[in-house]
Amino acid sequence: MSFVSKTSDMRGSFAQVRKSILQRSIAMLTVQDVIRIRPSETEDLKKIYNKPAVEPMFGDIDIKEILAKSYLTLGVKDPAQNVVGAIVVNTYPNIKALPPWEWQPWIENIYGMDDAWSRNTLWIHLLMYDPMYSLFFLKPLVHYIFQLRVFLQYLIVVLPPGKYRMDILGDLGTIVMPKEETSKNGQRLYVFNRENFVQKYKIRRAVEEDNDDLVPLISTHSLRLEELYGRYYIAEILTRYKDSGRQIIVAEHLGNAVAVLCLNESVCYKVLNEEFELTCYNGLKKPHPDDLADLSLDAICHSLENLHSKYEDEILEIIERTSALEKKSDGGGDGEETLVHVDYSESDSFSLVFTSASLLFFQDDEAKSRQHSVESNLTKESSQDILKEYMIAGEKDPRLNEDAMSAYSSTRGIHARIPEFRGEPNAFCLEIAAAYPDHEVGLMQLFEAAFETFPDREYCIMAVPSTTPVNRLTKYFTRVVPRSTGVFPYELYTLHKSAVLGSVRVVAGRSKHIPAVKRLISTIRITRLRSNIRKRHQQNIHLPAVRLLCEEQVMGLAVLSEETDLLYLQAHYDLSYINASVHKPDSYGVIETLLMNPIFQRHSKFFLRELHRLGDFSVLFYRHTPLRHHRGVQRETAHESTAIHATTVT
Repeated sequence: MSFVSKTSDMRGSFAQVRKSILQRSIAMLTVQDVIRIRPSETEDLKKIYNKPAVEPMFGDIDIKEILAKSYLTLGVKDPAQNVVGAIVVNTYPNIKALPPWEWQPWIENIYGMDDAWSRNTLWIHLLMYDPMYSLFFLKPLVHYIFQLRVFLQYLIVVLPPGKYRMDILGDLGTIVMPKEETSKNGQRLYVFNRENFVQKYKIRRAVEEDNDDLVPLISTHSLRLEELYGRYYIAEILTRYKDSGRQIIVAEHLGNAVAVLCLNESVCYKVLNEEFELTCYNGLKKPHPDDLADLSLDAICHSLENLHSKYEDEILEIIERTSALEKKSDGGGDGEETLVHVDYSESDSFSLVFTSASLLFFQDDEAKSRQHSVESNLTKESSQDILKEYMIAGEKDPRLNEDAMSAYSSTRGIHARIPEFRGEPNAFCLEIAAAYPDHEVGLMQLFEAAFETFPDREYCIMAVPSTTPVNRLTKYFTRVVPRSTGVFPYELYTLHKSAVLGSVRVVAGRSKHIPAVKRLISTIRITRLRSNIRKRHQQNIHLPAVRLLCEEQVMGLAVLSEETDLLYLQAHYDLSYINASVHKPDSYGVIETLLMNPIFQRHSKFFLRELHRLGDFSVLFYRHTPLRHHRGVQRETAHESTAIHATTVT
């Protein structure tokens, strides 16, 4: 077919579209008509795949392969529920000569787009459409993508040389030419900008006049507040209770408040610390020298090294005398050093028997099980004398007093350590979050403004009843693990300031990151897990490493390797969902190590997405080691990413 005949066919199809519009036989498509397309739905897309129209723009395409390797595939349906348009999006340009991990310097050097990077840019690899909907299918798809990815700023199509534009692109975007144009027929970019698709909001503090907008808005989600406090509770909070510690911020659109957050600076830190594992969040408080957060072996070694009080020798003398008594009665032990023996009596009182000659240590659930504890033959009387001397020393040293012992609770004979945090408050709570369905994207902008209303606090927390269904808001937060002894009827979620306002990116590992990586690994609480990770790094030092950075600080680490023994995996695991004909033999990878700061858990999908791109693996495996328990005591876990302490990004 000649170029003239192709052009005449296209003109005929667009003339038919215009005629159908005049006859009102084509229904307008909206964001609500957009659906996800899975690789198993290839047959539906083949019906609208027009090779003569697509090939000049995207080249020779294998639909099955491009769907299997795509980052996101969306379709749009007409009122008859037929797919009339589709878009395939990936994380790198569809240029075969350009490696996926090298496109950022390419777009900066050639096109001058220095603000386009992997976090805020996606690339269109394929567009398919029914000719009847060629002028309408793309806008709802692009609009939906910008709503789905709140950090996305650019959606780009590569225009091949000699292809100035496509009529299906319309006037939705902008053509970007190379900085040094050498030919009129050179390669260009067609860029869709977020600002042209997402509604703009004015973020401000609520005023008394907003009561008429906010009460009906909140009532669309729940009528409980209006039933309890009447129709003017927002106005009363803003006028009569100005000193209650609450802040109300709204997103305004066309003069109306369409989204709202109600925040409160009052947080019951003691209850939350007793019910949830908040050690990695420093108890939601500012760091303080007197925090009793980590009583692990390494922490106490460091603490004793820094102890310069005149009572240190006296405390160590008590410990050494106790150790001598134990060695005399026990004959030296069995080779495994147990620092504290907990007496599991039916009563919840406990006695401490010091069995170490150098350290003072409280046994916790994850240290040693009952079976491996060294049985002491000390008499009851001698134990009481030792405990008495210990309490006398505690009166002299503030770190060894009854307040420290009160940090340990007992449930069913097992003594659980409850850390103490004595710093300044570092969190505010989310009481109300509401938005109209068409304006939920405004909530993310409100979260950014929420930390500006409490500039000295870094955590936003949210408590959700355990019996309620999971709402969309939780995808922005990180769930806090409850304590095994907790009975709190709510789930606790946290959102860190750096996870919202920080600049997050993923880069290949460099030598300058080594000190930061060592600090990241050192924050792991479980000593055995920390040593295993270091040993694994020494064995796999030649493997590529990837870092998650926030404001140039290392917040995550991944080590990848190529999986070569595919026959073993296919023989032992169900991999039927992976199309082996699509993925090349060298495109299978294994995540050897994956560490991540918990406050950046919401970015875990972005981190994994970048592992695929930087490692050039279309399939990634992760060997999950099952939890191993011994008499109910958890000993080791492969979920290394949950063991890292949160750090503040400045």
